[in-house]
Amino acid sequence: MKSPSSNLVHCIAISVVILLGAPVRAEAADDEEYDIGSVEVVGAGASNGVTARQLPSDISYAGTIIDVEAYQNRFIELKELLRGVPGVVVREQAGTLSQTSVSIRGSTSDQVLVLLDGVPLNLAAGGSVDLSNIPASSIEKIEVYRGSAPVRYGDAGVGGTINLVTYKDGRGARDRLSGSIASFETTRAQSLTMDSENEFRYLVFAGFTRTKGDFEYRSDNATPQNPDDDSDEERGNNDGLERNLLASAGYYPQENFGFDLTFDLYRKDKNLPGPEAFQASRARLETDRHSVSFRFRGDDLSDGFFTFDLRSHYTVEKHFFADPLSEIGLGAQDNSDRSFSHSHSGYADFKIPGDDGGYVSYVQPSAYVGYEYDGFRSIDERRAPERTDLSHRSRMLYAMELKGAFLDERVILMRSVRIRRVTDRFDGESLYRSVLSNVDSSETRSTFAFNLGVNALAIDGLFEENVVVGAKANINRNSRLPSFSELFGDRGTAVGNSALQSEVSRGWDAGGYIDYEGEGLVTNVHFEATYFHVQTNDQIVFTSNSQNVARAENFLRTGNTGVEIELGTVFIFGTSLLASYTHQDAVNLARTAGLYRRRLPGRPDRTASVNIEHKFEVGEWFTAKPFYSLHYQGKSYLDSVNNQPLPSRSLHGAGVTLRLGESFNMTLEAKNIRGDRHFDSVGYPLPGRSFAFTMQADF
Repeated sequence: MKSPSSNLVHCIAISVVILLGAPVRAEAADDEEYDIGSVEVVGAGASNGVTARQLPSDISYAGTIIDVEAYQNRFIELKELLRGVPGVVVREQAGTLSQTSVSIRGSTSDQVLVLLDGVPLNLAAGGSVDLSNIPASSIEKIEVYRGSAPVRYGDAGVGGTINLVTYKDGRGARDRLSGSIASFETTRAQSLTMDSENEFRYLVFAGFTRTKGDFEYRSDNATPQNPDDDSDEERGNNDGLERNLLASAGYYPQENFGFDLTFDLYRKDKNLPGPEAFQASRARLETDRHSVSFRFRGDDLSDGFFTFDLRSHYTVEKHFFADPLSEIGLGAQDNSDRSFSHSHSGYADFKIPGDDGGYVSYVQPSAYVGYEYDGFRSIDERRAPERTDLSHRSRMLYAMELKGAFLDERVILMRSVRIRRVTDRFDGESLYRSVLSNVDSSETRSTFAFNLGVNALAIDGLFEENVVVGAKANINRNSRLPSFSELFGDRGTAVGNSALQSEVSRGWDAGGYIDYEGEGLVTNVHFEATYFHVQTNDQIVFTSNSQNVARAENFLRTGNTGVEIELGTVFIFGTSLLASYTHQDAVNLARTAGLYRRRLPGRPDRTASVNIEHKFEVGEWFTAKPFYSLHYQGKSYLDSVNNQPLPSRSLHGAGVTLRLGESFNMTLEAKNIRGDRHFDSVGYPLPGRSFAFTMQADF
């Protein structure tokens, strides 16, 4: 029998030979965000199909950019896009619109900072962000940073940072309508209109998704050691409805100078199916998010020497959770949680040129100052529907970054420092009222983070070809404050600990990259390999005591060492290939009996992704793009002592996009072609084989 690794190599080899393909990860041109290199999908009307971009040499951070716009003619979710990013592991529960969390370089989901247009989504009540609450149809680009992140985004996560960039005006005129139908009674519709032909710009986007989610799965009937009672079941209570409206207006007297006002309305109603052997019948979660943001910016002013960015953001987010039959939580629940947040920040950088012909090309200092407020109120409608006191977290963040370019910009040195001062105020009853508890606590804490990086070009323009060879390295330290639920929560058998310390992470990474652009058989290549090591001290976990109550404690020390590889290639005959591979050894380093050197749960030892696309053109009016994708995830464990293994899996997908003229697309695709039945989280099965058909028209 072949090993999983040999099967993976075989799958990749077949993928390359058959030259099917998927649109490659990309970066849309955007002068207001960092460009950290990728493979680019040119716009729908372009004749070249796909081209590769060279890796820029002006930053040291490790990261990937995904051009979500290139996938909008398909039925896609954020979790599917993020699975192809090296170093990233995605966990989900039960298919379309289900809860989704992400880990970067072995981190917990709480340790990943998620931003929406630069605004943090991690709430003080609980640090983890459910990515299923951000529809992919409203996102134009995803920026993933592994380790530290640019200072212009303010903070950085202990594990990494994900910045979700919504559609922006200022990209010319466009009107788009699209609709999809998919398996399990799933439908999606969206519209986009935008214009920026003069000083005034506007954009309006609307999206809608509905699913029943009634896929079949194999249930072990809660007796994994007895396969005789296994049976095929239908996933029940898994339907969901999602709606999103995004509107933006801006005034730009100059192309790179002006302001924007943006409104974002989102609602999701989702039934919760529960674990596969004990399906829930009436559990339900409703999510409402309303936000408004104002941005005033100027890019590359004074002949490119000065940039500033001022932002204000307000958000109200509500969660209504009902579990009347105690099918998921501890005891019957009917809770409403409400978060109120606003943030205000300012960023500026100055580019100071060096001497002509000297060793110093330029020096660029940057500064960021931000204030964030996050208020939280939880109400148990069954016991205490009256208005309760508000708990809140306020934070001041000061960050500075110094970038220096030397030797004709062949060497870039970067140093960043972040200082946070956070005040927590928890008033009134417990966040979770399985056990009534009164808490009144206030505390102010300070944390510190830094990053030191270098990016050096070893070869530029070798043999008169456009070949660039370079190396990167970073050293960083970061920390995470405990959330309200970890500090003060009370869930009956799980209680908080107000004496918790901040988690502290230290790590480094080093690697190299090669970029090529030519006119031979292979027209574009981007290859990057990175070795990383991360260690986290005082990691927060819930541990049981003699009364069978789990209490939050600082005791876990974890480590992760691994390699991340990414390859993007474009061939002259219209084929593009994007592949990634990650090997990691995420282990528990706490000197605890039975846990030392055990693998961390939910962290597979290997992941790999292959996406291939081939473009056929018939005249100027017809284009066919068959594509193929493979995502492989190695063996992992569901528990801390590694007694419950989660087998490796390979998910195959394929399809074809047909384009008529300049404006009409049709895509037919299949996911999990082999119909394999897998589990991703504890007790939560993934859908089997599914199909989707999408039609899109641009006017």
